[in-house]
Amino acid sequence: MNATVFANATLVRPDQLLPNTAVAVNNHGRIYAVGNATYRVTPDQIIDLQGMYLAPGFVDLHVHGGDGADFMDGTPEAFATVCRCHLRHGTTSLTPTSTVARMDQYLRFLELCGELLGDVPGGARIVGSHFYGPYFARPARGCHPDQDFLTPNAENAEAFTKIAAKMPLVITVAPEIDNANWLVQTYSPRGVRFNAGHSFATFSQVAESTLLPSCCGSPTR
Repeated sequence: MNATVFANATLVRPDQLLPNTAVAVNNHGRIYAVGNATYRVTPDQIIDLQGMYLAPGFVDLHVHGGDGADFMDGTPEAFATVCRCHLRHGTTSLTPTSTVARMDQYLRFLELCGELLGDVPGGARIVGSHFYGPYFARPARGCHPDQDFLTPNAENAEAFTKIAAKMPLVITVAPEIDNANWLVQTYSPRGVRFNAGHSFATFSQVAESTLLPSCCGSPTR
């Protein structure tokens, strides 16, 4: 078995810190031993962390950009720049998140999410897409541009979900906009996840839409 050992780490566990600990990882990226003494095989590589923290990678489900690039720039280079930036700070997986934009920008964003799904060389892994913008309530747009706010209908929803058919897709929608319930009821059975966001909806409107509020983009249905 080929293996890498991260030695002399302060290991972050759910309930404690373990100093002077080593973690052995096989060539498939699987942890197979944790301790501070003996391993079943001689490792190919030993990385001395000199007491630094070793923890699971972060998973970011709501991220727009980084290092001067934005996912809405609409280029593979921008996607790679953002993913590399976040990996440097401990995020190992993420879902690119859109903003309010034009229809052509929405489509390009989803296309790139699908094309680049998976490992990004030197960067965080792309594990899906967070579609965030077209179905906001305009009065609740916050800092987003005042561009193409859409009413969900078969034409635009099919265009978006067709592009995203081969990847996990989360859509944030304001429950009070027209056809919000139709959108959720139609596409939830097809595997699309939904959040409520950028909304001034009442409690009853949220309850009727079968959505739960989310401020950070995690899937709620």
